[in-house]
Amino acid sequence: MASQHATRPMMTPAASKSSPCRSRAANGASISTKLVSASFLLLFPGFLAYHYGISAGWWGATLGGLFGGGAVLTALSACSSLLLGGGMRKPLTALHLMVLGTLFYMIAWSLINWLGIRHSPFEAPIMVEAIGTVLIWIAMLYIGAYLTNCPAALRRLSTVGIALVLLCFGHAFYTGGFPIGPFLAFRSAEEAGQATYQGIGRSLLAIGLVAAFARQHGSTSALLILLGTGLLMLSLGSRAHFFVIGVLVLVHLVVLVSIRRTRVMGLSGLLVAASAVASVASIFLETRAAEILDLGSSASWELRGLASSRALEVIAEQPFTGLYGYHFWDSVGYAHNVLSAWTQYGLLGFVAFIATSVYALYIALAGFLASNGREPAWYLALHANLVSTVLAIASEPVMISVFPALAWGLTLRAQSVHRAAFAATRS
Repeated sequence: MASQHATRPMMTPAASKSSPCRSRAANGASISTKLVSASFLLLFPGFLAYHYGISAGWWGATLGGLFGGGAVLTALSACSSLLLGGGMRKPLTALHLMVLGTLFYMIAWSLINWLGIRHSPFEAPIMVEAIGTVLIWIAMLYIGAYLTNCPAALRRLSTVGIALVLLCFGHAFYTGGFPIGPFLAFRSAEEAGQATYQGIGRSLLAIGLVAAFARQHGSTSALLILLGTGLLMLSLGSRAHFFVIGVLVLVHLVVLVSIRRTRVMGLSGLLVAASAVASVASIFLETRAAEILDLGSSASWELRGLASSRALEVIAEQPFTGLYGYHFWDSVGYAHNVLSAWTQYGLLGFVAFIATSVYALYIALAGFLASNGREPAWYLALHANLVSTVLAIASEPVMISVFPALAWGLTLRAQSVHRAAFAATRS
């Protein structure tokens, strides 16, 4: 299976010099890639800057939370691309079918359960969440699958994202010293529509992921971007996203050291990372992330344990169907891990989510190994799937996480890049 989907032949000089920008335009997908670039900037760097502006008092929450509305626009763009004939790449792979099957199942399951909760006091919030989940997943799949492969466009995308992050956090550090702990400059969510630090951490993680791996790999620049992102996560107080960055740094260093041509760079990077860790060790102990050293005293960890225990009770009581939307009337809320897929979408939905996630990770890993780490699309897809996997295991419920669908979309993108490269070598 790996050879069918992931094996990448070495490109000829002529093929390697062909412009991804021109090839995308030639196959009619240039409009999609431009829309995706705009959507990425809106939903991640734009989201972060918008909410920092609210916190800093530059403007009010006139656009609400922004992410929901932006996701709706992106999902509509995705559907328009499909209707116009440019949105579905052929031939369809097994991963295409698994992703589409999971998405259609989620829609069908939500409609079925809506019939059972009609006229209940929880009907409106449950269906808002259900519709929002589907739209956000469509948006993330679209962004992942159609993220431009043009180096110049990726450079601009990364530059804008990094610039907005540095502007917001730089202003926060300048005006507030070096604030540590929850919310950093995003001090509160008192104003309607303002994001919490988890939402900001999500955006920061997505920006760091794309900036580090989308256009270049095997270099210290990616490592420096990850370390910088980790430092901002530490000051922000977003623990799960901080530790995910740590996983990415570790994987990146292992990859660099394991490949002969980048071994010296990897060993140098290891020294840089070790120095960075040592320099912020004292700061780490003052942050929320340090609670991992004493989980017994962490109120957040205790609440999440209660939520997971409640999810297991729901699964034991109704193993095939789960209990759709129970977290709206249950005081402990949803499980902050993959168990939320089972309680929300039943056993079949849980199996579909797990199977698609595992298969996407396998395809990304196989493609990365087959290309010997030379193809940025596979490199980005692999790290995105690692992010999705770690968060699904330890931190995020499927209803609010953007990373599973984004990782699946990026894996589909890598498959498309592979097929285009293969076709170029045969032409």
